[in-house]
Amino acid sequence: VPEPPLVFDTTLVSDPGHYGFEYTDDSGAPPTIQQVTLDGPTGVKIKLSAAPVGQNRKLRYAFTGAVNAKAGATTGPRGNLRDSDATASLHAYKLYNWAVHFETKL
Repeated sequence: VPEPPLVFDTTLVSDPGHYGFEYTDDSGAPPTIQQVTLDGPTGVKIKLSAAPVGQNRKLRYAFTGAVNAKAGATTGPRGNLRDSDATASLHAYKLYNWAVHFETKL
């Protein structure tokens, strides 16, 4: 994390659900995300509704959007996780470091 602490920002980016995190596996009925919380200044904790039983387990972030929705702060694939960098641009906009879109195998 370049500038802790991490923040879930729902003011600049609307929450697509679970701050943009998704869990999936090939079980046909993967457990759902019940809660996403910050775990200290540099961590994120994700609580599932049950223990995963399927294979091909994946965690995704800012990955899935609505069909035909344009990208942006209120539509399309997006997430709310950023750092607290106070650096300002030449036009006084904050230059936060936003988490990147990803899909990772667990």
